[in-house]
Amino acid sequence: MNVVSKFFSLAVALSSSMLAAPMPTASWWQIPSQWPLTQPLAQLDAKAQQGWQQLQCQQQHAVQVWLPVQSRRITPLLERFADWPAHPMARFADCFQGRFYQPQQVQCELHGERQRLHCKLQLLPVELNQAHIVYAEHGIANTAGDRHMNLPLSAHMNLLAHELAHWLGLADEYQLSGDIAADFCAGRYDHPSLNVVVTDSPQLTGVELKALWQQLPWNFAVVDWQQLGQSLGNDVWQLGSASNSIGLHAIESCKAVGKFAWRPVDYFTAMHYVDIYAWPDLYLELIERQLQQRAMTQLPQ
Repeated sequence: MNVVSKFFSLAVALSSSMLAAPMPTASWWQIPSQWPLTQPLAQLDAKAQQGWQQLQCQQQHAVQVWLPVQSRRITPLLERFADWPAHPMARFADCFQGRFYQPQQVQCELHGERQRLHCKLQLLPVELNQAHIVYAEHGIANTAGDRHMNLPLSAHMNLLAHELAHWLGLADEYQLSGDIAADFCAGRYDHPSLNVVVTDSPQLTGVELKALWQQLPWNFAVVDWQQLGQSLGNDVWQLGSASNSIGLHAIESCKAVGKFAWRPVDYFTAMHYVDIYAWPDLYLELIERQLQQRAMTQLPQ
């Protein structure tokens, strides 16, 4: 069982209000292994068939991947799924179960200025504790909580990885806007933030900087608190670490609300630009550590 599946099997069930629509009166969902498309599975090219095999995990807590049954864009998506095992994030999610839905059975809408995708599933009670990824024809990727993700069928695997990273504790590193910036930069966020910390000022006293160091999710990778800034004298420290070091490196996530955000590395990652295939080893270790801690806290006493 992969780490994500282990976590979902141990975690306390979250509220299901954002996931569930009223219970259907008929069992419309497909048997996961059933292939309902007009084109026979055997006629697909080898890579698409390989991708379909990536969606055949039968474990109880497999991540459910929902595909529209009538779309012509499924085959290219399956070809991309064939490449998933080679992705750095695959170690955290290697158990997917393919499902199919009819367009009228899943309500998908586009919300906000960026036309983010919101899909509402009709789920059985036993499915509320599972993680779900819904693919739809159009829209901008959107993650709701740590059990529901919406993606366009055109999404590449690094976008899937980016959204999975939100489930696993990594925050966006690009400049946030509107209510998202206001909530995140004030500490109100749907996900943990393992890779971004926020301060009210770019300068701290020595005591404040040491306290920040002690609270950093990545403090195990920073030997000394003084590596997080430069002394300006009179017990004032300017935040910011040396190039090519793990520490504090400024990003613009909270610029819109007048706060200061920092990540541990001094280069762009996939959490800043989804087209960048950069997953620092430190980020993967942060995810590993958090999942291990969560699993420990959920073990029976």
